[in-house]
Amino acid sequence: MSEQAKNEIQIPVEILGVELPGDAIEALKSGQETNLIEGFTSKNGKSFNAHLFIDERDGEKRIMFKFEKVIPNEVAGVKLTEEAKLALKQGKETELIKDFTSKNGIKYNAYLRFDKHNKLQFRFPENKLKIPVSVGGVKLSEEDIEKLKKGERTGLIRGINNKNKPGTKIDAYLKVDKEKKQVVFEFPEKTRETAVQNGEDEKKAKKPGMSM
Repeated sequence: MSEQAKNEIQIPVEILGVELPGDAIEALKSGQETNLIEGFTSKNGKSFNAHLFIDERDGEKRIMFKFEKVIPNEVAGVKLTEEAKLALKQGKETELIKDFTSKNGIKYNAYLRFDKHNKLQFRFPENKLKIPVSVGGVKLSEEDIEKLKKGERTGLIRGINNKNKPGTKIDAYLKVDKEKKQVVFEFPEKTRETAVQNGEDEKKAKKPGMSM
């Protein structure tokens, strides 16, 4: 079998409950993106619309979905401005947006853009290192933020909400883990001793750098 034959992809007549129209099959055969196809059904039973196209990765061709571009009003706790929405509609990247909030309560800054599948994604500044502007309910000083940007350890930050024990607070330094490219906690010795006494995992409590 030739390499060309190996790389050929068979176009199915039906995908996720939708019988492909003739023009969609022809478009895929010629390497083009299809028109919007309505009524696909996901594994969890939700209906969605999408374009189809052929993507090649590692020498293997696959049929992929390109979803309708949906411009959200809010992302990660930040309401998008009209300028940001317009940039996304035009397929451009937004200006830097500040104060997104992660699931762990950490605030960060990032650009927004759509990937080729029309999925919204973040692009982080600082070589993809997320420098938080607040941690566990405590706003970082400009001095501490600058220290992190330079790869230096911050001063001791007091009163951080402890996500592992709701209702309690911890004191910690922040520093950059250069291998993992993320900001982590470094606990003072007294805090580590208290953590062990309170019955927390001894290995975690003694570990000098813990990811947030």
